[in-house]
Amino acid sequence: MLSAIRRLSLVQQTLLGVVLICVFAATGLSIALSSYTHDVAIKESQSTLSTQTNLIIRTLEYAEETMKQSALEALERFEKELPPPRLTGTTVNIGGVARPELMFGDHIRGTNNQDYLLAYKKTHPMNDAAFLLQDGGKMYRASTLLKGSNGQYRDGEHASDDYVKTLLDGKTHTGTVQRSGKVYTLAAKPLKDPQGRVIGALSMRIDISSSIDLLREKLGSIIIGKSGYPYIIQEPSGDNKEARFVMHPTMQDKPVDAVDEISRSIIGTIIEKKNGFLSYAWVDPNGRSHQKIALFDEIPALNWIIVASVSEEEFTAPFDKIRHLFLIGLASTVVLLVICLALLIRAQLRPLDRVVQGLVQMGQGNLAYHVEACDDSRNEIDILAKCVNETQGAIKTLVSTIRNSADKVANSASDVSGSMQQLSVGIEGLSTSSSEISGNVEELSTSIDHIAEAADTAHGRVEDAVTKVERGKQVVHGVIDSIQVIENRVQSSLTEVETLSAHSHKIEEVVATIGAIAGQTNLLALNAAIEAARAGETGRGFAVVADEVRKLAEQSARSANEIDEILSHVTSGVVAVQASISEVVDETRKSTEFSDTAGSALEEIENITHNIADAVTSIADITRRQATAAQAITQQITTSARTTEETDRVTHDVSQHAVDLKTEAEKLAHEAGRFVIR
Repeated sequence: MLSAIRRLSLVQQTLLGVVLICVFAATGLSIALSSYTHDVAIKESQSTLSTQTNLIIRTLEYAEETMKQSALEALERFEKELPPPRLTGTTVNIGGVARPELMFGDHIRGTNNQDYLLAYKKTHPMNDAAFLLQDGGKMYRASTLLKGSNGQYRDGEHASDDYVKTLLDGKTHTGTVQRSGKVYTLAAKPLKDPQGRVIGALSMRIDISSSIDLLREKLGSIIIGKSGYPYIIQEPSGDNKEARFVMHPTMQDKPVDAVDEISRSIIGTIIEKKNGFLSYAWVDPNGRSHQKIALFDEIPALNWIIVASVSEEEFTAPFDKIRHLFLIGLASTVVLLVICLALLIRAQLRPLDRVVQGLVQMGQGNLAYHVEACDDSRNEIDILAKCVNETQGAIKTLVSTIRNSADKVANSASDVSGSMQQLSVGIEGLSTSSSEISGNVEELSTSIDHIAEAADTAHGRVEDAVTKVERGKQVVHGVIDSIQVIENRVQSSLTEVETLSAHSHKIEEVVATIGAIAGQTNLLALNAAIEAARAGETGRGFAVVADEVRKLAEQSARSANEIDEILSHVTSGVVAVQASISEVVDETRKSTEFSDTAGSALEEIENITHNIADAVTSIADITRRQATAAQAITQQITTSARTTEETDRVTHDVSQHAVDLKTEAEKLAHEAGRFVIR
């Protein structure tokens, strides 16, 4: 893949890079935009659902407050019709258990008195009153119109509702309660004795089913988006032991367990969280899966959870449309940008074609092609074109030089080849002449050998006389040499003694300098001791050092004096030895002169003997030299013959190399001829 891209032209590679960058940038931007628009849509949906939910909650809370106020007013009217409450001090059987007897005045019983309650209900059809009795810190139903599953009134039953604690605390309670599948507004007020103790309570339940139906009808008409809707879930409370749908398009008044498992899991999450936001997958009746969102909140007084649910697509669709339009615009912009960049890049790189053409022509051998370039341009392509032209000029000069050199080499090789052929012919003739001369010289050498033998015999006799003279001369010369050796050694001793004397004088000077330094050091140490004494306790350590320096200076002075005395004795001895050696040198020189006189006499005798020997020796030498010369001539002629043969062989090799060199030069000239320089 990369190799295929590298084989593309520079313009194509640049455009491909620009396209890839634009595609990656557009892809990243579209992904970021999709994420952003989705988040914005979700936030918008949350805001819309929150508004709808809050509106429903506010409506329900207002209705609840109104109904609670109505229940409280009904309770107060009922209370006004009753005499003051009291405990009689006796017990009555309530639900099979003996409980304190509750009375209102002297005639109205507070226990097991359904007749009074039913009579009141006839005049107030929507109101259900009840009496509660406090016994042992707990509240029990003393008189109630509630019936159990057996159809009996629930008198004597322990009241375990949450509001009972409020009554035991002596406070009035208003709220809602579930009884036998119906929703009631409940108002309850504690009954107190003259001492202020809670002895029971009055409760008034108002059936608000019709109001709830009206609310459900109104709320059920609310449509969120295109297909969204609100619904209400009743949490388990009062007589209801399971969660139910208070309002729902298809599941109204049905328990939550009646829905499918997936819906039950979603409702369970809503009941558990009570308020918040939830996104979940949903399969509609047509079997199409899509994402839904729900915002829910709780009305604690009613134990209701208000849920507003809608398909996520209804909120994201407008943003998706905007995103698609933006992406289309972005794609169009990218395409337009790529086209503009393509035209710009092609226009900018078009001059590069001239450079490429110039390089192609150069590669094909056409050095006369010139690439057009602007001399004062700072454009890199113009600079490259000028460099190509300069390189082309340099190659043109090189090719011209190679052509000329190749022609000269070919001509020189032809001349060398012809000269070598002529030389080979001359060497062959020289080899023949050398063979003839060698035979004649060998005959002459034989005659000279006979003459040399006779000269050697005479030379031997003369040599005996010369030997004897040589022995006498050697003895005399041995004496002379011995005397000269003695003279040289004595002279060397004299020189060494003089050198020793000079070194002694130098040592004296050094010793004198050391003495002066010691004296100066002693003076400085004395001055330092004086300054240390002036410094008192602070300079005591410095005084000790100064005293040690002074002692060292005195010791150095004494040592210098001792060295000076020893040098004085040495100098005296050196002077005496120098005088003695001078006398020996003089005597040795005299002996040398006498030996030279004897040697001169022997030299004269030897010269005479040598003259005789030289005459005989000259004859023998001349004869030997002639024999040697004859042998040397023979050897030289033989060597010349071999050299001639070797030269002939080398000549043939040189001739062949010249032919090869001419061939290579012609090839080089042919290759250089491929280039067109004009």
